[in-house]
Amino acid sequence: MSSTPGRQNAALVSDRESRGENQIDQSLKCTIRAFTTHWLSLVSQYRHLPIAELQDISRDSWRAARRNMLRTINRISYKSILSLYLFAQTPIPVGISADEELDGLSAQVCMQTALYQLQRLREQRAPSDSASLTAQYVDLESRVYWAAMTWDTSISLTSGTRTSLSSGLKGPCAEPTWRLVKAFLIGSFASRWQDSDFELTSDTAYEIIAAARIAKTYIWKNITSLKEALREGVSDAGVLFAWEALVGAMEIYSTIVRPLIDRCERKMLFFDQRVRLNWYCFQVQYHLGILMLADALEVAGREDLRKKMEKAEQDAEHEACVVLKFGLENKYTVYESGVGGNNNPERGQPLLNASLVAIDPHPQYALDLVLLMRKRLDRRVRDEKITREIYASLDSILREVVEQLPRSSKVVQDARNGECAA
Repeated sequence: MSSTPGRQNAALVSDRESRGENQIDQSLKCTIRAFTTHWLSLVSQYRHLPIAELQDISRDSWRAARRNMLRTINRISYKSILSLYLFAQTPIPVGISADEELDGLSAQVCMQTALYQLQRLREQRAPSDSASLTAQYVDLESRVYWAAMTWDTSISLTSGTRTSLSSGLKGPCAEPTWRLVKAFLIGSFASRWQDSDFELTSDTAYEIIAAARIAKTYIWKNITSLKEALREGVSDAGVLFAWEALVGAMEIYSTIVRPLIDRCERKMLFFDQRVRLNWYCFQVQYHLGILMLADALEVAGREDLRKKMEKAEQDAEHEACVVLKFGLENKYTVYESGVGGNNNPERGQPLLNASLVAIDPHPQYALDLVLLMRKRLDRRVRDEKITREIYASLDSILREVVEQLPRSSKVVQDARNGECAA
């Protein structure tokens, strides 16, 4: 008889945990739906859906996802982390008023909560449990942590906030994750490709671009440290420490990674669409980081440091337009799953065909790059550094990029109407 209440309590706990797990699953599905609806306009070319209907779907999905975030923030799990991150990456839809934006959780709060939950999960893994952990679990957890480090770094760079998972000025130099990144780039990656006779195929190009994105994140981390030093008003010695670390990261990129990226670029049209999309995304983000760094130095009045990166800034400015043009001119086709799946496109019908700009999973970076370039072009033509003809040609590229970005995104609509500032 005495064991009956215990079994009942255990059953109640199990039932409560099951309901909680189901709610997390539903929240994740809801968030995935909200995140993906912004690309419905690409599918509509085959389904002929009215734009008003697409915008209604986008708004309804976003509102439902935000309501579910209130449940997600209090249930710590890896699914919750993914759900919070995806909602933070979901553009606010057209038709959402400023008051409605403020009346609920923001993307910034969701992103910070996701990072907090990750820290809690890592803390809860007691040392006594280490023997029972499989190599597969440890590998997956390491991949999740690296993904979160990239989220943390990118949100710090673009929003001007401090990072949550790593320390400030000495983070890239002192913390294990960033030391491992540096060791990988100058060690195993450099030795892997030191033989210039290797065959450059789509698969090898994909490997090189994947490593280049790691190098880009390492540079971004150093930029965020320098921006923090400039923003917080630390001593000049602290600023110079962060600056030298950034110079070292850029030197690693220019001497080890850049030659391989340039080699890939020369053969880019012979690679499959997966490689072209990843190359485009990497280049947009790399040049965005350099231009944001230049802007930060300008705002801080550090012309002494800005002059030292003048060539890198000019290269980023010139190549940004080339990359965006590449993104407009190259197409990506998504096929319906046939007998052979998406890897066998001959077995399925095309679901959509769009430019790399339109299919980019992180359109905000392209928009940020456009806004920075528009400000720079305006300044160049005003100072008579470029002619009106050149200005018109480059501006047409920027305008076409904005036209290709998700139509249901409020910030994209503002950019089309000239209401966004860099």
